[in-house]
Amino acid sequence: MYLPKIYIKGLYLKLDKKLILNIENIKIEREKRKNRKKDIENYIRSFKYLPLLFQNINVQKIDFLNYHVTFLYTDDIYFIDTDSYQLAAKLKLKDHKIYAYIPNFLHKNFNFNTTGNAIFDLRTGFVSYRGKYDIDNIKGDIYIKYKNDKIDFLVKSRYFKNENLKKITDRFHLNKDISDWIYKKIVAKRYILKFLKGEIDLNSKKIYDPKKIEGLATAYNAQIEFNKKAKKVKCKKIDVVFKNDSLYFKLHTPKYENIDLSGSFVVIKNLIYGKSYIDIIIKTKTKIDNEIKSLLLAYNINLPLYQKSGETRAIVKINVDFKNFNVDVSGDFYTQNSVLNISDFDLIIKNAHLKLKNSTLSIIDSQLAISNIVSANAKGKIFFDKKEAKLILTNLNIYQKFNSFELIKAQNLNEKLYLDFKQDNFTQLSFENLNSVIKIYKDKSFEIVLKDLSKIKNYSPILKKADIKKGKLNIKTKDFNSFLIDGELEKPNKILFDKKGKSVTFFKIKGKIEKNNTKIVINDKIKFLYSQIPKIYIYSYDIYLNKNILKTDKKDSSRFFIFGKNSNIIIDNHKILSNRFTFKNFEKRFEFENIYKKSLIKAYGNIDYFSISAKKLNDEFVKTFLNIYGIIGGVYNLEAKGNLNNLSGKVKFYNATLKDLALINNIMAFLNTIPALVTFSDPGYSTKGLKIKKGEIKFRLKKDMLYIDDLKFNGKSVNIEGVGIINLKENTINMILKLQTLKKVTDIIKKIPIAGYIILGKEGKISTVLKLEGDLIKPKISTKLPEETIKAPINIIKRTLQLPFKIFK
Repeated sequence: MYLPKIYIKGLYLKLDKKLILNIENIKIEREKRKNRKKDIENYIRSFKYLPLLFQNINVQKIDFLNYHVTFLYTDDIYFIDTDSYQLAAKLKLKDHKIYAYIPNFLHKNFNFNTTGNAIFDLRTGFVSYRGKYDIDNIKGDIYIKYKNDKIDFLVKSRYFKNENLKKITDRFHLNKDISDWIYKKIVAKRYILKFLKGEIDLNSKKIYDPKKIEGLATAYNAQIEFNKKAKKVKCKKIDVVFKNDSLYFKLHTPKYENIDLSGSFVVIKNLIYGKSYIDIIIKTKTKIDNEIKSLLLAYNINLPLYQKSGETRAIVKINVDFKNFNVDVSGDFYTQNSVLNISDFDLIIKNAHLKLKNSTLSIIDSQLAISNIVSANAKGKIFFDKKEAKLILTNLNIYQKFNSFELIKAQNLNEKLYLDFKQDNFTQLSFENLNSVIKIYKDKSFEIVLKDLSKIKNYSPILKKADIKKGKLNIKTKDFNSFLIDGELEKPNKILFDKKGKSVTFFKIKGKIEKNNTKIVINDKIKFLYSQIPKIYIYSYDIYLNKNILKTDKKDSSRFFIFGKNSNIIIDNHKILSNRFTFKNFEKRFEFENIYKKSLIKAYGNIDYFSISAKKLNDEFVKTFLNIYGIIGGVYNLEAKGNLNNLSGKVKFYNATLKDLALINNIMAFLNTIPALVTFSDPGYSTKGLKIKKGEIKFRLKKDMLYIDDLKFNGKSVNIEGVGIINLKENTINMILKLQTLKKVTDIIKKIPIAGYIILGKEGKISTVLKLEGDLIKPKISTKLPEETIKAPINIIKRTLQLPFKIFK
């Protein structure tokens, strides 16, 4: 054996049966040769000779390889006290093995104390130990095996408390955040170490290889503080497993408030070596309510949503790096038949898979709906840090109905949806293809901004029917039963015209629509009111109608009123002048009244049968309505009954002058150009017109055929009677007119009774018959004048022979 330089002080040696040795100080110098493991083994082997040679050994201080040791031997008990530990042992040598009873071993640095039995095999170098231990009042059993510089150990404990765990954890000088998780963030009423086993390699640079150490401990009635900002999770039991340099916390029946977190666990990775971090895995099947939100908010994940109904199966992983304290949050959420409220608007989820990554929530594959208005399949991302979302919608269906009106009906669309919830008081949904925006306010109200009506016209039955070309509309509602609207639109219009005769195509709309009470103002000239009966007020717009518009469905039972002021009505190019009018529709029955100056027109009935009454129409009204302007003065009355295809009635008029009427002009021109009809001519006609004191026409209108059953004009110079047919569609006439004497001549002759009778006959008039055929304006006119001329003398002779009888009568 090679011995280093040794300095001994205070040596005392005595022989009494056996040697008694006392040494005050032994100093062994440091030397270049570092490996003295073999020497130490030889020293251990030499212990077998001590009982044979020595009775008592007392070495007060040994300085050996930087160790300070006190060594005592007496009564077969060895006592060693070093800077790091104390050892008391009783050794017994048998068959090359040392059997040691160790009443006390104390590791000073760890306050570790053990009592047990050890066996040293001097041939193989195998050492085993079995004993009890106490470390900071944590007590249990320990088993150790040593061979080839490797130590295998197994440690178990009895129940201990949190303060004991704190003391032992602090002795290992772990990362503060790791130690906090061991005894601060997880606090239990009692603990037990079921086992801790592993291997220590004295020849390795890493004496403690964490991959070769495993352990299992259990904490009972524990509380876990995931974050100071969040409430604690309570568990009946936590199994703590150390394996592969990681600490696993398996939670039994964990609850966060009243939320079941079964299946949740915590893992601290790289506990001893490497970059340490913690994974918190939270599993739950519950609503995403304020409690879950508060837990995520503690890690700066602010979910602007909560779940109003249904359940969500969630797996959330929170990773915290202990070096730089970066927090990484990820998770998966599965839900169906639930309602999520995002920034105060309800999102109905039929089926959804949502994936969370820090501040981004990805919608993997979801079927969702907004109220009963929108439904779609959705994919996309919600960025909580930016407070916005981008979604791709497929199979998009939008439907909204108000009363019996379908406002929008879109099916199977593809759309890009952008959500913006940066504002405090509303969330904005922007539909790219539809160029529309929906704002959902905190007070549950909605604002719908249709920026371009042409984009949604094909999906809106009411807009499509109205043939809207372009425009914009702003709609506000709280419950989709009441709407505030404001907007403008352009559309073709064949009904409303301004006073210059130009079609009105621009409409500015503002109003309020309610289920039983509505008010809409258009261009400040049209007002629509609805309570029990819809009412429309029109000001200073002319209304153009035709027979097709006037025709209504016989099954139509709607009720509405129309009031007009300074608004004329034009029906098939016939203008009804109006100062004011009223049209009332009462479930298959209507009433119409029009006032223009002193004239009054009334109509009532239904589409199958109605009556018309017009009184005191002036020439201006008649000229405008009939599109004839050769009428001067007069008062006109009308009575008629029937329908649009079959109307019969009577027209009466008084004190009117017919002038510059093409048909009358042509008739008078015909009479004036034939000298034989001079008695029927009126020299003053060309300048004054044909004056009618009283006129009456009985007619029947069947579709496009006007039947004149009786026409009587009592004029100042000519009386006209007639019957015939006028084809309004082809503008042709077929009519017989009877013209009776020029009154200037007959009035003189009639004053001579006998001569008047002989010349004029019983009626006292000269008359002729005209036949009108062909074009209505320039008809072919013929007369029976030659026949009447021949018959005239015969008729005079006849009346002369009959004169005595006439006188006698």
